Amino acid sequence: QEVMNFGNYYYAGGLAENLLDKKKYRIAEKYFVKSISHYPLDAMNYLNYSALLVDTGRPDAALTYLEKAKSLSMTRKRQAQWFNNMGVANFHLENHQETVKYLLKAVMLSPMKMEYRTNLGGAYTAKGNYEKGASVLEKALQIAPDSISLRKNLALTYIEMKRPKDAINILQEIPKDKWDNSGLQEVLEKAQKALLGSNGESDERQP
Repeated sequence: QEVMNFGNYYYAGGLAENLLDKKKYRIAEKYFVKSISHYPLDAMNYLNYSALLVDTGRPDAALTYLEKAKSLSMTRKRQAQWFNNMGVANFHLENHQETVKYLLKAVMLSPMKMEYRTNLGGAYTAKGNYEKGASVLEKALQIAPDSISLRKNLALTYIEMKRPKDAINILQEIPKDKWDNSGLQEVLEKAQKALLGSNGESDERQP
């Protein structure tokens, strides 16, 4: 109400962030731009706006806004977010070396943030370094054992590493009521097929 009815842009950044969470990108972008215009020294608006730009397929523009925020005052938490967003934007631009560099710093600044570890694991696997990718994802899983997306990514990594049994085990720990519309069944079938292939014509029952 303050922003829309009274033009109080002090709250525009918060409104834009809320709209971003709801994936209402067009109107969220409108208020991010207004908030940055009125409060150009608030790093948080640049960070959140960069996330929107990545989500809407504009990682190059995201890097531009992140560079503008680089010299602004940020807490340790915001610095970690800045490095993570830089890593994600570079990932979408397929700058994998830069991606790993930034995400490593994000994890160092905020080691308990599962999202950053997950992104780092994905960056390693994108480079074909599955051992490091799996190691990072395994540590992230210790932090967030109930994360379905994390288990799915780790299972896919195990499959690439020719470890289908580990992939199956990591998936089978997910409650069955969480499997709908998650793509888990497809990953499980891929792991089972890989296991069958590694066993040749074995008659061993598959999980």
